[in-house]
Amino acid sequence: FTSSVKFELFQRLNTLGSKLSDQEVRNCLLVMINKPFYEWLRNLAKYQNFIDAIAIPDSLQEQQYNMELALRFIMLRDIDVAAIKTTQDLGAFITEKMIEYASSTTFNKCKEEAIFKRTFDYLYTNMNEYSFKKYNSTKGRFEGKFLLSAFESVAIGVSKNIDIVETKTDSEFEAKLIDHWSNPDFIAKTGSGVNVTSRVPSIIPIGISTFSFV
Repeated sequence: FTSSVKFELFQRLNTLGSKLSDQEVRNCLLVMINKPFYEWLRNLAKYQNFIDAIAIPDSLQEQQYNMELALRFIMLRDIDVAAIKTTQDLGAFITEKMIEYASSTTFNKCKEEAIFKRTFDYLYTNMNEYSFKKYNSTKGRFEGKFLLSAFESVAIGVSKNIDIVETKTDSEFEAKLIDHWSNPDFIAKTGSGVNVTSRVPSIIPIGISTFSFV
């Protein structure tokens, strides 16, 4: 079976019985394609500072959402995000990129792992569990639940500027993160009615610009 046929088979089987999350289906496929890559990604997703920084509920971890976030991080760092504008199904796009990475002989796991760990080491050390929560300017604090849009913009922005970001104190970084939440272009793309194929190509460049500290 080709990878696409295997995935289609899993999707059809997934309509019966207990429904798996998208990432649980991807994990099944990944084990079949390249088990060492699956184990590498799973270990990244279990990295303690990453787990503590995203601070998602246990129920989402049980659905392997932490693995999906780790995969999104790797994918969004790698691709030209403008390509997302052309897709109708981001979930399928993520799956296709995962298959591409797992099948590649040139994908540099050591490099990606090092950037991943540096990014989440910095974020958790300096912001604890508040990196991906909304800033309430009235109350002067970060609050609420984990926000995917914040993860996409902040984590990718930090990772792309990690050499610069690591030189900043926690107070300097927090001030920049607060500035990020006052950016009207970022706010405009984080509402519930914004299509994902419009959101992602807009907010990632904003994050990269913000955390360049220029």
